Amino acid sequence: MERSSNNFCFQISAPMAMFGTPTSKLGCEMISYPMPTYSSVIGMLNAIYHRDGLEWVVSAVRVMNKVEYQSMTIKYPTYKRKKDRFIYSYLSNPKYQVLAYYKMDKKYINDENADCYLDADEEIEKAIRRGGNNIVFLGKRHGSMALVEPCEWMSGDGYYDNKGKSEPIRMFYKFEFIGKRKKKRINKVGFCMQYMENGVINFEKRLSHIYEVKR
Repeated sequence: MERSSNNFCFQISAPMAMFGTPTSKLGCEMISYPMPTYSSVIGMLNAIYHRDGLEWVVSAVRVMNKVEYQSMTIKYPTYKRKKDRFIYSYLSNPKYQVLAYYKMDKKYINDENADCYLDADEEIEKAIRRGGNNIVFLGKRHGSMALVEPCEWMSGDGYYDNKGKSEPIRMFYKFEFIGKRKKKRINKVGFCMQYMENGVINFEKRLSHIYEVKR
């Protein structure tokens, strides 16, 4: 698929965010990554605007606020008919600028719906101005709802401006599935070395490693 649009930019913020790590899902404590993962940003874009045949691609994310954590204790019922205590460490007051574009799969376009896809750019801009077509979350859905606003890329002051390159962190990237519908299973798991440079996460320059899942 070839690139089908110009860049779209928007600002997204929330009182707290949870970009959960795969290892923290196994116990009673969940800790957020210090920055959003690629798959979580794709989830935000799909919540703002989604259409069959339209595939979002994230170019970069700018971290605007300082990375700070806040912990919360939540009780959930278990099969033993008692409530266990879970400790969640959220990101506090996160704010990001997102730069993305989309690719269009031509097999979804036919004579009947061709006119609808021609207006995709205008519909996306309207969706960003109204705050998204659906409820947008920063990461996990048990966090708070996010506010989406249109903006210009690199506008405003960011906490990490002119602070150089951060240390790379090995972060989850995405799952690759094989099969269809109910017969889907994970074939590969993707991880990447993700870092910020002057507050900007450039996903086009990330170092990605794909590992096959042994079954």
